[in-house]
Amino acid sequence: MNTTTITTNTFEWSKGFYCTNWSLIVKGKEFLLGQDAKWTNRILGMDINDFFTEVGTDDRTEEGRQKIGKWIVKELKLTPELVDKLEPWSLACQ
Repeated sequence: MNTTTITTNTFEWSKGFYCTNWSLIVKGKEFLLGQDAKWTNRILGMDINDFFTEVGTDDRTEEGRQKIGKWIVKELKLTPELVDKLEPWSLACQ
């Protein structure tokens, strides 16, 4: 597989409240996941802090995002064949 990583987009949705949206990039294909805390809770059944503990990083550098992306691929058992079949919204929590 090509580089697997997470892209993030953080924005202030209300005064003092921030939201981070995730996308998973696998084999050059982008999957829109949604808000980080909602996604980890709804899809993985994990609190966001427990998720980062399990993955071993909450680092937003390229290296940290790659580690998070690879962990998600492994946890969801995303084979190259499955990645090819999935739609960009297939992994979203919304």
